[in-house]
Amino acid sequence: MDLLIRNGVLVSGGRMQQADLAVAGSRVKDIGRRLRPGKGTRVLDAAGRYVLPGIIDAHTHYRLHTRGTVTAEDFFTGTRAAACGGVTTVIDFADQVPGFTLAEAARWRMADAAGACVDFGLHMVVTRVTPGLELELAQLVAMGIPSVKVFTTYRQAGYMLEEEDITRLLVMARAVGALVTVHAEDNGVVEESEARMRREGKTAPGDHGLSRPAAAEARAIRRVIELARREEAQVYFVHVSTAEGCRAIREAREAGQPVWGETCPHYLLLNEDEYRYEEPHRFIMTPPLRTATDQAALWEGLGDGVLQVVATDHCAFSLEQKGEAQTCFDTLPGVPGTETLLPLVYSYGPAMGRFSLPAMVDLLSTMPAKIFGLYPRKGDLQVGSDADVVVFNPEAPRELRARALHSAAGYTPFEGMTVRGYPEVTILRGKVIYEHGRFCGQEGDGRFIRGCV
Repeated sequence: MDLLIRNGVLVSGGRMQQADLAVAGSRVKDIGRRLRPGKGTRVLDAAGRYVLPGIIDAHTHYRLHTRGTVTAEDFFTGTRAAACGGVTTVIDFADQVPGFTLAEAARWRMADAAGACVDFGLHMVVTRVTPGLELELAQLVAMGIPSVKVFTTYRQAGYMLEEEDITRLLVMARAVGALVTVHAEDNGVVEESEARMRREGKTAPGDHGLSRPAAAEARAIRRVIELARREEAQVYFVHVSTAEGCRAIREAREAGQPVWGETCPHYLLLNEDEYRYEEPHRFIMTPPLRTATDQAALWEGLGDGVLQVVATDHCAFSLEQKGEAQTCFDTLPGVPGTETLLPLVYSYGPAMGRFSLPAMVDLLSTMPAKIFGLYPRKGDLQVGSDADVVVFNPEAPRELRARALHSAAGYTPFEGMTVRGYPEVTILRGKVIYEHGRFCGQEGDGRFIRGCV
């Protein structure tokens, strides 16, 4: 036994229990009452604390090259911030590259991630359905990358897949055991909105909320659900932001379809009013922030199981980068969020009675692990699982300030918000990488973790 966490309340597997947790090497060795340390065992006293499985942020964008620039965040700085927030695994993205196989593109992205401080997986972005793609998908799944992402918008940027190609990809994914994840916004609605805004001169950063209407998301989600139903394929929707989108997923799940949904803290806690204030570019992301009604529907969806995952869509440009543009259409979209994921969801979820603490662990750890094939190695505290652990103090109120956070973006969209609890210790495969406000891991501590849907 190398590490013993004593006197805490373990929250995992849908329940809470007063128990000790023993770690040997990189794995959980034992769970029980009054476990005794061996010679040389480090003991952490977790009295009055929750002991949680490491958080999984299933949607990040580190070192993202886009629009002629690159995010301020690379894999080292991004995952360092993650570790300081109790996140022990992230799932980032590799892009399909013309003239190269998906496997080759994935290996290049793994090289980008060599400096990661926490473990990582990958989704593959597919922007072209090419001859031989099914074989490439099978190779990707064999590598441990069982999920792909498609866009129903961004036609001009070259990301959008037409319906015919989405259908073909759903069939291929079903055949090889992959999961299709979808950025769902109807491109026709988005382009029509942009054209109208330009005619009316509504192009300032503060007009961003008008540029991608709620109807665009709902229409695209319903259409992709129908395509998936026809092909008997499963599908996962990223960053759901609207009540209507949530309703479409609810109806599909009630009809028995294997449909999954994810939302993000900024859609739960911030709304379109932010675009009326100073520095609206701080809050530009796609989809944009929505209404209070949409927020209520998303919280309800998390509480009753319609949405299974809260992830961050962490895409961290600096304020200098975001402030260079003069219009909402040219402003770099994306906000940082991984480090604040756990304290925000705890403070505005279980601490406010919206759902239970075990339900929060499902949303932030267990369900991402199950959906993306990392379970039970990740997402749970059981004997044999990776010793990815967060010691969380539920009575540690603090005001979120960028100067106290670790993202290279240098700001947080949640500036000034108060959280009720905060992680005190983060453990990655048995190694303490964050402790009482100090990052103590190392660049390169993270490993690629194979998934299997």
